Amino acid sequence: MTTLILDFGQKLTQPAPPAWTRRHSLLAVIAAAVVAMFYFATAHSLRAGWIAGAGVALATSVGAVPVAFARKLPRWLADGLMLVGSGLMATVAVAWVIPDAYHSMSKLVGNTQEAAYAIGTVVLLGAMVFGRWQAGAEKIAQTNSGNREQLGLLMFALAITLHNLPEGLAAGISMASHGAGLTLGIGLQDVPEGFAVATALWRAGVSPARAAMGGVVSGLVEWAGALLGAAAISVSVSLLPVLTALAAGAMLWVIGKDALPRLRHGRPRDLAYFAVGVAVAVAVQW
Repeated sequence: MTTLILDFGQKLTQPAPPAWTRRHSLLAVIAAAVVAMFYFATAHSLRAGWIAGAGVALATSVGAVPVAFARKLPRWLADGLMLVGSGLMATVAVAWVIPDAYHSMSKLVGNTQEAAYAIGTVVLLGAMVFGRWQAGAEKIAQTNSGNREQLGLLMFALAITLHNLPEGLAAGISMASHGAGLTLGIGLQDVPEGFAVATALWRAGVSPARAAMGGVVSGLVEWAGALLGAAAISVSVSLLPVLTALAAGAMLWVIGKDALPRLRHGRPRDLAYFAVGVAVAVAVQW
């Protein structure tokens, strides 16, 4: 204890940086802030991406924050939210993410057949990569604790977070080029997704406050994607269909591994939860 106190005292008594160093650092920070503000104020696409990202991230937070004040969630409600989230993910992946990647790739390569082959291959690659990564994580979990249910919940939360990236890309591109229509739809989808991420983390053993923070962070991923999507309009869109298809493959892998085994039992309640997720996604996209 005495040593720690002495070390702390030595750090406190160390000479401060020269005044000119502090001044230059402050000037550098101010200059960077001014440049950033000027750039965002003059670049329409980035400004639109910033607004779109803030909106969808806020929607995710609206769904995630209530978990911080929860003390106990009924098992049936938690499982239902997982299946609703799976329905949302499946519908978004099949009816929106993959077709959007296909159309973007078709414009890039100029051949619809080659675009279909390319996107299909990338989707399978995304599923394989995520599946291999999940298998390695399962092996580690079995070695340490054997808690497969906890790992599955964490994988579910990670999958939603991953698919927030292409959603953010689409929100940024849409806001910069076509207005707020699609961005609003994505934001509506993000409310239950934020709740699903926070709930999955909570059920995996994370405290309610940290679980809610995890849901908020998953929305920040979407904010970053919106900025990237808006910037890509003025730079290059070559990587967008590839990233989108990779994320779709990861989404489909998790749905097939975690949601389909429950749906295979044919319990009406589970099927109804999944159908609610599909209906919400279709209604929002419509």
